[in-house]
Amino acid sequence: MKKISCMDAADAAWRKMVVILFKPFTFAKWVTLGFCAWIAYLGSGGGGNFNFNSFGDRNAKNPKHNEQINAFVNALKEIFNGDSGNIFTRTAEQCHISVNLLTGICAGIAFAILIIIVLSLVLAWLKSRFGFILLDNLIYDRTDIAGPWKKFKTCGNSAFLWRLVLCIVSMAGFMLLLILGFVSMLPWFKSILAAKTLLKPDSTVITWMVVDGSITLIFGLLISLVYFLFEQFVVPVMYWSNLKAVEAWKKFLALAKLDIAVFIRYVLLYIVFSMMAGGAILIACLATCCIGFLLLIIPFAGTVAILPVLVFFRLFGVELLAQFGPEYNIPVPPPEPPAAKIIELPPEA
Repeated sequence: MKKISCMDAADAAWRKMVVILFKPFTFAKWVTLGFCAWIAYLGSGGGGNFNFNSFGDRNAKNPKHNEQINAFVNALKEIFNGDSGNIFTRTAEQCHISVNLLTGICAGIAFAILIIIVLSLVLAWLKSRFGFILLDNLIYDRTDIAGPWKKFKTCGNSAFLWRLVLCIVSMAGFMLLLILGFVSMLPWFKSILAAKTLLKPDSTVITWMVVDGSITLIFGLLISLVYFLFEQFVVPVMYWSNLKAVEAWKKFLALAKLDIAVFIRYVLLYIVFSMMAGGAILIACLATCCIGFLLLIIPFAGTVAILPVLVFFRLFGVELLAQFGPEYNIPVPPPEPPAAKIIELPPEA
């Protein structure tokens, strides 16, 4: 097998992107591919130091603020440690509302959460199906939606289920880490409630916070890497071999064992290219007197505006995968048939 080159893959992805979008430029083509990309990429802070001493000084100089904190702490103690009724009725009492109103508020919140979950699942399913539609249109340089929608039904549904499982696993992992972090800081919270003021955590609590935060960061990076590899390589393997997600993962991992270093270089180069693309988009937006920023926040129009970037990054992994064997090669478009010659008949005498 020849040497795999990430730069060759980037060069091929760039040339392919230029041919698809600019040779020739067709507005209808941009709109169709932009719509596919918009669905396929759907869903794809800062802080500062806190001075505990100044917090205490500020509270001492602001009695009203201190009274509000005390009232809030007393309400929490009454909700969790009170002996009148249950925690639900005590919450209604401390919020100065009726139990029926609190029940309605909780039911409304639960219904809203249910609606959000259902909509998220539908959008995730569409995202999985349109990921294959976009890939098929880019590989064959066309704008067909109905054909790939039917052809890659099994692959799209499998990708959706795999993403759903990954989402559940990641949420369960983060919730477990959050619970462990809360348990480790519970003594600190109790001391704050007892003192009715904000206390600086001791060394044990700080150590647990650092450990839990580090584990959370590593876990988040691992989940992000798994999702990235799935999008960049496993989905194309599913596309070419008509496999479900688990079988495609096995096939990709077998490829990765052949040259793990090339995939490490790919990830690093992808980060570099992403930074360059982000800088170019920023410069373009500033050059248009910030009108570009307004365009980017418009859901569909923003995707169409950065379509060359999205197409390049979608083809980048596909072109790298094509170097591993002919079964992953992007077909060369067939030459256009020669124009029919018009034969003029001699005039009748």
